[in-house]
Amino acid sequence: MNTRLITKHRLFHSLIVLMLSVALAGFYGCNNSNNSTPKGHMQVKLHDAPALYGSLQLDIQKVEVKNSATSSDNAWVTISDKPMTINVLDLTNGNAKIIASSNLKAGTYTKLRLVLGSNNKINFNGTMMDLKLSSSAQNGVDVDINTKIDGQNSATLLLDFDAARSISSTLTGSLTLNPQISANQQSKSGDISGTIKPASALTVVYVKSGSDTVSSTFADTTSGAFKVMGISQGNYDLNFHTMDSAYSDTTVSGVSVNAKQETKLGVIALPSGM
Repeated sequence: MNTRLITKHRLFHSLIVLMLSVALAGFYGCNNSNNSTPKGHMQVKLHDAPALYGSLQLDIQKVEVKNSATSSDNAWVTISDKPMTINVLDLTNGNAKIIASSNLKAGTYTKLRLVLGSNNKINFNGTMMDLKLSSSAQNGVDVDINTKIDGQNSATLLLDFDAARSISSTLTGSLTLNPQISANQQSKSGDISGTIKPASALTVVYVKSGSDTVSSTFADTTSGAFKVMGISQGNYDLNFHTMDSAYSDTTVSGVSVNAKQETKLGVIALPSGM
C-alpha cells in the first residue's frame, strides 16, 4: 500500500479515537457533575409540653419539608414515610424522639409538614378515647422552619408539641386533635435545667418571656430534675408552679439562654405554703 495512504489511514484512526475520548470525557463529566450536587442533612426531633392526660398517642405517617427554590409541583420532599405511633407525653423533661432523618439537596426549606393518620388516641380521665383530626389537620400540619442546609452543615429541628392546647371537645362530647406545634433549630437554641426540692411537690416549670409562655415541663417527681429544650437565645423568667399546697410557687428572673448551651440553675428550693 502507498506510504501516504497508510499515513492518512493512521491519522484518520487517531482522529476518531481522540473524538471518542473527548465525547466520553464529557459524558462522564456530566454524570459526575450531577452526582456531586451539594447535599446537607436534616434531622427532626419531637418533644412535648406537659398536659394532664394519661397518654396522647400520635399516629405519624409521613414527614415532609418544602424547598423554597423548587416549583410548586415538586416543592414538598418526603424525609420520612415510616409510620410510627408515639406517646408524646413521654417526650417531656429533656426527652425527645427522632421522627425523621434524611439527606437533602442544599437550599432553604421554609416549612415542615407532619402527616397524621386516623389512629390518634388519648387517655382522658382513665378512659382511652379516639381523637378525630380537625379539618385543618387532615391533610397535614404545617410548621414554619425557615432552615438553610448545605454540604458543610447539618440541621436539627426541635418540634415542640403543645399537648394541652392541641385537644378540644365538641358539643357531642368527642375530642378533636388540632396539633399546635412550633419549631426551633437546635443550633440556634439552648436548654435550661435544674432540680426542684422537694421533688414530691408536683411542680410545673414555665419558661416565660414577658406574659408569654415559651415552653414548659414537669419536674421529675422522684429526683426533682427538670430540663426544658429548644429555647431561643435570650433572657427569660422561670415560674415554678407547685400542685402541693404545702409549698408555694416561686420565680427565678433574668435567666440567660445561649445557643448550643445548657443553662444550669442548680437547686430551686420551693418556699413553704401559707
